[in-house]
Amino acid sequence: MLVRQNSVARFATVAVWTAAVDLITKHIALTELQDHGVRVTDGIRLTLAHNNASAFGIWLGPLTWHINFVLTLAAVVLAGMVCRHLAAMDRRAPMMLGLIAGAAIGNLSGMILTPGGVVDFISIGSRTGPRLIFNLADIAAYAGVALSIGTALTISRSIREQRGRQMPELHIPIPLMVEPVKSGWNTSRSRRSAAVSHARSVGERRESEKNART
Repeated sequence: MLVRQNSVARFATVAVWTAAVDLITKHIALTELQDHGVRVTDGIRLTLAHNNASAFGIWLGPLTWHINFVLTLAAVVLAGMVCRHLAAMDRRAPMMLGLIAGAAIGNLSGMILTPGGVVDFISIGSRTGPRLIFNLADIAAYAGVALSIGTALTISRSIREQRGRQMPELHIPIPLMVEPVKSGWNTSRSRRSAAVSHARSVGERRESEKNART
C-alpha cells in the first residue's frame, strides 16, 4: 500500500512541476517575445506563435477546441487511474505518466487562458525550409512517450515470466528395464516340460520294479 501511495505522489509531483514550468515559460514568451524573436543557433530560434489546432497543427474543423479539451482531460484522468497498477510492474511509470499528464495540463491551461490558442515559442528548422515550433509541454510529452516504450517492454517481460511460473511441470516415469513379452510363456513351458519328464521317469521306475518282481 505504501508503494502505491508513493507512486501516486511521484506521479502528482512530476505532473505539477511539468505543468508549472511549462506555464511559466509560456508567460515569459508572451511578455518577452511579442515584437521580436531571439536567435539561439542557426537552426533554433525563440519566436512567439499561437496554436489553435491539434497536435502537429492538425485542424479538426470548428470543433477542434472542444475535441482537444475532451481528449486532454481524458488523458489526464486515465494517467491517474493506471498509475498505481503500472508502478507495481515498472518504477519508471509514475515519471512517464507524470510527464504526459503535466504536459496535457499545461497545454489545456493554455487553451483555456490564452485567447489565441496554445503558446508555442521554440522554433527549429532551416532558414529557408519548414520549421517545427513547439513548447516545453510538447517536449515533456515526447519524453513521456519515449519512457512508455521501456515501460511496455518491462510489462511484457513480467507477463511472460508469470506465465512461465504458472505452467505445471510434467514428470514422466521412464522404465529402466522392460521384460520381454514372451518371458512368462517360456517359464510356463519349461515348468510343463519338467513335470512331464518327472512323470515319465517315475513311470519307467515303476515298470522296471514290476518286471523285476515277475
